[in-house]
This record gives sequence, structure tokens and C-alpha cells, in this order.
Amino acid sequence: METTQKCSITVAMPLYNMDQIATLALEGLCNQKTKCYWELLVCEEDNEKALGLEKLMSYKERLEKANCIKITYLPLSSWIPLSKKWKILADNASDTLGFILQAGDCYPHSKRIEKTYTAFLAKYSYYDEEKGFFYSFRLNKTILFNPDKRYYRHPCKLNMAWKTSLIKKLPDSDKKVNIDGFIYYALANLEKIRKYTDTDLHLDGVDVDGYNIISARNKFFTEPSNIFVSTDINIKEHLPILNNYNNLELTIPFKESNETPTQ
Repeated sequence: METTQKCSITVAMPLYNMDQIATLALEGLCNQKTKCYWELLVCEEDNEKALGLEKLMSYKERLEKANCIKITYLPLSSWIPLSKKWKILADNASDTLGFILQAGDCYPHSKRIEKTYTAFLAKYSYYDEEKGFFYSFRLNKTILFNPDKRYYRHPCKLNMAWKTSLIKKLPDSDKKVNIDGFIYYALANLEKIRKYTDTDLHLDGVDVDGYNIISARNKFFTEPSNIFVSTDINIKEHLPILNNYNNLELTIPFKESNETPTQ
């Protein structure tokens, strides 16, 4: 796409061994309804389970129709911790208003970019969403993330985004797990966070389990709590695209895996 327009939002997506499921995230990005122009950055290790540049660019035309005007692919020669990937992605982001943390195994709802863009236009420095749906391919079950504020003390919720100029100051780190909180507290040490949390519930977006090591070990599908609420909702009725991913190889549970824990 040739345009003189400037990107207003960066969508950053780190991947690791996620060639089978990362297309679900791309499908959701192609379905974005937004007036702003945005860029997509993908960073991953170059191995046999990588999404790869060729498959990524096969989405170029559809992404352009959703106002994506720049795609950047950042291959890595060997595995690095997720914290370092976020640092690389932040360093390579354009001078945009906001930086969306897009998980490779999540289908973003159609207004994710537009809502994030609106928040950063209003000068917020951090954005997330209070509630949302998770779907388990293993159990064919939908769970609602809707935390009781008396029990949920973590600073981050769903569909996070940062002011780009702030996340570009993210310190280098070898941290492998609990990255959302690490980023939040690291940046909160640099300036006072002006936080916006959206309270809408979107039926056209979902997080999923089983295609990366961390999500594979989650117990909330079988042990609902004050944070994760059991539902009778069949999210596939709202997102039939999930049926295309039923038979893909799931990541083995974390406790049974010898792989390095990553995203």
C-alpha cells in the first residue's frame, strides 16, 4: 500500500513455535474496524515451527484493507526470553501513539485497535480491558475473565497497550515469565501511569489455550475462581473461525515439557 499517512498504532506480536496458531491472531487483525493507520511488527525465532515471512506476507492484502500500512518481520537466529523480544519490538516501533501487546494465540476483537487508538488520543499512557472470554480447545469450554476486585491485585488485565514513547524506554531484561507485570512496574518506575481500562465485553474476540507453554498450564478451565467464571456460552457460535483450529497439535502441558518457558 502506498500512502502518505502516518501510522498511529503499533501492533507488536512476539512468537515462538506458533506457526499453527499465529494465523488466528492474523485473522483477527484482518477483521479490525478502525479509522487509524497502523503497523504490524512480528518477532520470532527462525525454526521449523516459525510462522515465517512468507506466511505473514500472505496476509498483506487483507491487512491493508484493515488499515495496516506497514509490516515488519524481525527474525531471530536463536531463542531469547520474551522480555528481550518485547524490547526488540519496542525499539523497532515507529513513532506511534500506542503500542499494542498482541499475543500470537489470541483472536483480537474487531475494535481492539480503534479503542486503543482512542485512549491514546486522550493522552493515556496504558490501556487494558477489564473482562473478556477465553476458550479451551482441549475441553471445548468458554470461560469469562471478569475478576472480582477484592481478589485480583495484578496491575494488568486483557488486551494491553502502552504509550509507544514510554515502552521504548523498557529496560533490557532476561526475564522469562510474568512479563506483563514486569513491564508494568518497570515503566511505572519511569513515570506516573495514566491508566484507562475499558469495561465493554466483546463477543467477537477471544484468548485461547494450548498453543504455547504458559497458556497450556492454566487451570482456570477446570478450576473456576473469583477471577475466571464458568459459562455456558459457545464462543464458536460467535467465532466459527475457531473450528479451523480444532485438530492442530496442542502444546504439551508445562509440567511435562522440557522446553524453555516463554510466552
